[in-house]
Amino acid sequence: LLIRGYPKPSQMLLPYVLDSALSIGMYLLLIFILYKGISQFIEIRSNGKSSKVKSLVPLGAIGVILGIIGYIKGYMMTFEAIEAAGNISPEIVAHSFGESGSYPILGLVCLAVTYMFKYVNN
Repeated sequence: LLIRGYPKPSQMLLPYVLDSALSIGMYLLLIFILYKGISQFIEIRSNGKSSKVKSLVPLGAIGVILGIIGYIKGYMMTFEAIEAAGNISPEIVAHSFGESGSYPILGLVCLAVTYMFKYVNN
């Protein structure tokens, strides 16, 4: 069922989990950030002090860097598809750029989650 205004299955906001090794790694990084943030939150609430709490923001920055790498990988795949097709088709370019744009969004989600835990755990 495709209704006007709703994204098609190939136009996801975030990349598929099993799309590539990079997307798997980024989702594992997000899960690790969530695990560490929740465990720090529970530790702070149970002990009442935050002596061992370390910032998760560097992990979020790694997520952003991986997102940029995924975006560049999408550009490279686009140019390979154009070369293989022999001509420049707008459909090939639009599809490839649309899918590669989801990696930086996932990286920014990782960064936003780390800043959320930084705010909550302080």
